Amino acid sequence: MKTIILFVILLLYATAAFSQKEFIRHEFSTFGETGITGLKDNIPSNTKTPLFGGGTGIGYTFFFHPQWGIYTGAEIMFYKISVEESANTSNNTQDISLTENLTLLQIPLMAQFQTRGKNVFFLLGGFKLGFPVHTSYDIDTKNVYIFSGETGMKWKLNYRFSLYTGFYGDIGLNTVIETKDANEDSELSQSSGGIIDGFLKKKTVGALGLKVRLGFHL
Repeated sequence: MKTIILFVILLLYATAAFSQKEFIRHEFSTFGETGITGLKDNIPSNTKTPLFGGGTGIGYTFFFHPQWGIYTGAEIMFYKISVEESANTSNNTQDISLTENLTLLQIPLMAQFQTRGKNVFFLLGGFKLGFPVHTSYDIDTKNVYIFSGETGMKWKLNYRFSLYTGFYGDIGLNTVIETKDANEDSELSQSSGGIIDGFLKKKTVGALGLKVRLGFHL
């Protein structure tokens, strides 16, 4: 009986030791992403065309379970959109075309789920806080809250490194720009000599594209 009890204890100890060895808790990463980005406003008279943008950054994931973790980090994201506007003057109609740019420093706080195995499927979802660091508008900007998601495959290269490949999507939850009058404040108005009639009260961000992330395990 004592031999059986001792065997069970040793088996449990070996199992626990093996699980701890295979259970990687800390993962640092760096990534690059590119895709279609946009800046949506409330001016119905202009034509908007999303352009290719992208970003890069670093991240950290703490795994509290072999399949679950909390992800955070810091990233720079570039949003671009082409805008065409027809403005009426007393003499004729003037067509205006320009590219709007917005650069955000984004801090994510997201949950990660992954399946078991060597090469696994993963899901990442949560929120990001974006701080404007550059804009094509000569006006004040606000911090933006973003709902973000990512999905794809995690490929185990060796014990220390993993490669993530997949798709990402970002949706802005609030306006990053809020002004009283586009005729007075926006670059669109300045470029046209103040002839655009309308109010620019909302500008939200969005993105959809491909992402590659290299993870380093500790």
